Amino acid sequence: MSLNVSVGYLADLLEYNPGEPDVRKEFDAVARILRKRKIQGYKEPEQLDDGWCARVTPSNGIAFLQRFASYFPLDDDATADEWPTPGDPETMDNPLEDEMYYDACSMLEFHPFQHLILHSCRDGYWVPVDFPDVIFPGRRTGINMLGSSVRLLKECDELAALLKLPRRLKFDDPDLLHALDNPGKSKTRWKKYGVESYNLVMLRTACQVSIKTGAAVVLE
Repeated sequence: MSLNVSVGYLADLLEYNPGEPDVRKEFDAVARILRKRKIQGYKEPEQLDDGWCARVTPSNGIAFLQRFASYFPLDDDATADEWPTPGDPETMDNPLEDEMYYDACSMLEFHPFQHLILHSCRDGYWVPVDFPDVIFPGRRTGINMLGSSVRLLKECDELAALLKLPRRLKFDDPDLLHALDNPGKSKTRWKKYGVESYNLVMLRTACQVSIKTGAAVVLE
């Protein structure tokens, strides 16, 4: 099952399915959740000229990145023997079945990468307004978790520094795509963690577009 990260999802829906009655339903729910918590500044744009979309690779690629981030509870460079083995979809069916990930989730707002780790790796929203803690709205809203793309971008930048990612690296760069297909086969840190690096660059790009346009990052 494929998974996409998109920015401008509502604008696309309105363009191609303007008569669909439920098009705005979840975005209205997101806005209500934020207003209830007195978080201002978000209204999903209904028209967007410069939206963005990319496919998560592998389909659980964000879970590999969440697992990686869980190994750094102090937001600093760990010693070599504390780093996780590079994520490899050929050998790991579920990267979140990792003790460090469970420990990270138990830290809640105390973990430096909570807007990445505490978010679903399969669906949901990061909105372009700044708030410190991931929001858990409750089942009745139809939304499990709600994060900030502003905070997520900061977390992505910090993880990029840990991986020593070149700052101008694009998610479609041939070297990055080669690293994605060959995890653990390079001595260069970011290439060694090819799956994590690819999905990190992809999420970071989505956050940058989100903040620029005012549209949420959507996993769908």
